Amino acid sequence: KNPKSITWEVQINKAYEDLSNVVVTDVLPVTPNDSLELSGIEVYLLNLNNDGTFNSYSASPLSPGTDYTVVGSQVNLGDINQPYAIRYKTNIKDSFKPDGGGTITIVNNAEMSATNTTLLTASASFSAIYGRLLEKTRTGYNPVTQTFTWNVRYNDGEKALVTPLVTDVFSANMEYVDGTTPISIVDLAGNTLVLGTDYTFVSTPADNKIEIQFIGTLNKAVDIKYNTKIKDSVIISGPTDVTVSNTVTSNGQSSGTTGTATQMVLVKDTSSINYSTKKIGWSVYININEYDIKDFTLTDTYVNQGLTFDSIIVRDITLGTVVD
Repeated sequence: KNPKSITWEVQINKAYEDLSNVVVTDVLPVTPNDSLELSGIEVYLLNLNNDGTFNSYSASPLSPGTDYTVVGSQVNLGDINQPYAIRYKTNIKDSFKPDGGGTITIVNNAEMSATNTTLLTASASFSAIYGRLLEKTRTGYNPVTQTFTWNVRYNDGEKALVTPLVTDVFSANMEYVDGTTPISIVDLAGNTLVLGTDYTFVSTPADNKIEIQFIGTLNKAVDIKYNTKIKDSVIISGPTDVTVSNTVTSNGQSSGTTGTATQMVLVKDTSSINYSTKKIGWSVYININEYDIKDFTLTDTYVNQGLTFDSIIVRDITLGTVVD
């Protein structure tokens, strides 16, 4: 995944012919057009078995300027009578790595000319898989605090990004949670990036957004984690849940996701059933979100359900005490 370079090998004259003025050319640009840049060339003698199959390469590469000359991607071998292997080292340009992730196929063509032969051509291809520039996911939700945890996998294609800006905008019913749960940026090796050294961070509550500006060049994948919570001014009391949304953008790409905040003002469930005593225990949780509620009245209706009242205990969950 995320290859940065490709080495191509061109093998010639495996029939041990006498050839004059041999020139081997890697035909750059390739398909896709201009996706590679040449970074180096090496030439080896090619040793074959008696049946023409591969045996070995020369122990070390031949010497440029002495055994051959190079002009651009052309290798001039002069007169030869034995097999050669020419290796072209190329870098894959970042501009051709898809921001949306996926597979790209690169096709490279080579040709050989000599005085006493027709022009010979050969082709090879390489398929490269790259990660996405952005991928936003919701990784957690705490209904008690109405807090959402988000993760942005950024630069999963491992491009060299110069001072990239990441902008995350969330719905107007949420706000960024600062303080004990600040933003965290960690690379895939587990190293934590340092605020002020590796990136800057700005939260703009009026626009419901945060911005991360990386300092220098970012050439690795990172996970950006942070929390948002439902604003205190948004009271979720049901019966309809509240939908939240979140979209991150960078370099013209975007990725978004949604979540649902459920009401925790009144939650009821069955805590126990005793078949021998024919008793059912019910638990009713009130104001788990700790809203300021006045003149609250709870009515539990069980008429015509074959039930009769037995007893009640009221506990303060925060203090862990029984309320008289």
